[in-house]
Amino acid sequence: MPRTTRVVAIVALTGALAGSVVAQSRQSPAADSTPPSWHFDSSSDIVRQYVQGIRVIDQFALVRHIHGCHDDLLWLEWFSTHSLTPFRGTTASLELTVDSLVVPIEIEILVAKPVGHVSGMALTNFVAGQQLIDLFAHSTVVRVTFVGPPALVDSLNIVRDYFSLRGFGETRDSLLAACARHR
Repeated sequence: MPRTTRVVAIVALTGALAGSVVAQSRQSPAADSTPPSWHFDSSSDIVRQYVQGIRVIDQFALVRHIHGCHDDLLWLEWFSTHSLTPFRGTTASLELTVDSLVVPIEIEILVAKPVGHVSGMALTNFVAGQQLIDLFAHSTVVRVTFVGPPALVDSLNIVRDYFSLRGFGETRDSLLAACARHR
């Protein structure tokens, strides 16, 4: 069966990387069974490690501000064909499932705006503690599920995506090394 190819680029919604392509998919999920791997990058303000979703082109990341480099902020980018703009500044309820452990979190929707023909949102300001980081480092996948508020869940085409943790440890080492260079 021939492979189906599509190119989808995700443009950063905010921050130092705003307007730049931060993720790109070349294959549809059915065409390539290899899960996306983690990547590392940095700017003058942040260091981050990130991975694309397995089902769709959402993004799951851990970000640290370069000055201080103390807290790991969870960063999610999610997209829908329905408007997400009304949810800017509100809080979303999510469940992170790692192995069989379900971690409920509340995370701020920092940005919600149209991006081309879809609506995108960036969620952050949830500090991932060391126990969660260790759990990521010793697991293979994290499932992210939006559970509330109901109006937000109803506005999402996809309420659940999976993110590979393959390569998390290696990019973690790069993130920590970059932080050490800026202290």
